[in-house]
Amino acid sequence: MLLFGDGRSFATGKMTYEYRPTSQQTASNRLILRVEINNLPLLAIVDTGAPYVIVQPKYARLLQLDPTEALEETQLMIRGTTFKGHIHRVLVNLPASEGESMSLEATLFIPETDEVSWGNLPSFLGMMGFLERIRFAIDPFEDSFYFGTLS
Repeated sequence: MLLFGDGRSFATGKMTYEYRPTSQQTASNRLILRVEINNLPLLAIVDTGAPYVIVQPKYARLLQLDPTEALEETQLMIRGTTFKGHIHRVLVNLPASEGESMSLEATLFIPETDEVSWGNLPSFLGMMGFLERIRFAIDPFEDSFYFGTLS
């Protein structure tokens, strides 16, 4: 896949991403990955400014995570709106189209809100608790997202 100059692996998996707006109401293109959270497939944007993996309410309900088992209750400001929610640790899988898929435990924010209040916000793959725990690179020529472990 991708190697350092000394031959060590930088990335062991590769997946194709979509580069488009997340909804008809937004004009900016975003890097969108197909991931699996606790085996639930969903689309999420790569957002190095987001603090956690953040899941849209419609998918959060499908995960059936018990708020009483959360690590903590907190609030996050997401694009100018403050949402209450819970922090969980869950398994996130990056399914490879080439090379090896990778699963790792990630920090997840589940908002306590309905779909109407959430609006057209997407799910996010944030830096803290997820992206900071992997190596990743982007090849815009091939629309490829490369990933690998830090070790």
